[in-house]
Amino acid sequence: RHHPDDIRVATDIQHSLERFHVPRALRKKTGRIERLFRDKEELPITSNLSDDITKALRNSDFLIVICSNHTKESMWVQREIETFLRTHSRDKVLTVLAEGEPYDVIPDILLHEDVVDPITGQIRRQEIEPLSCDWRMKRRKAIREELPRLAAPLLHCAYDELRQRQRQYRMRRTVAAFSAEDLEATVPISSPS
Repeated sequence: RHHPDDIRVATDIQHSLERFHVPRALRKKTGRIERLFRDKEELPITSNLSDDITKALRNSDFLIVICSNHTKESMWVQREIETFLRTHSRDKVLTVLAEGEPYDVIPDILLHEDVVDPITGQIRRQEIEPLSCDWRMKRRKAIREELPRLAAPLLHCAYDELRQRQRQYRMRRTVAAFSAEDLEATVPISSPS
């Protein structure tokens, strides 16, 4: 959906993920976050997605959906999700809460799934709540606390593992900074006489 607030959040998330610092110990195992494609084009009046968007959805590993009060109104968001789910499992769709409450803003297609009863073989609709990245808070806090929720699946690691590695990385940087200050304080500076 090309609403200005949604575009702002999408741009912010794209730039933050592209610059996301992956701790070295984790980078050896998972690599970095690869290129992100963001649908920037206005969609035509026709009922079909453009070939570029369809191809990008088919070739993408994940789909990130920005969920706001404008999302459920958009038939294009629904179509992009449906197109993506034709070739991917539901756990590859990541949601970002930009505003509103989850059940009010997350598209219905992501809030329910059809489950086959193993005994009767009947299909029944089951409610689910997708794990969402909460971008409704201040930007700095969202980047620090919530961005790892998006980064972890992209890096094929657990959220807790990523957060733990980030804490270790920050702790080492803090210790190194204090050690450098202590070293400067104890080393006498001589001046030429």
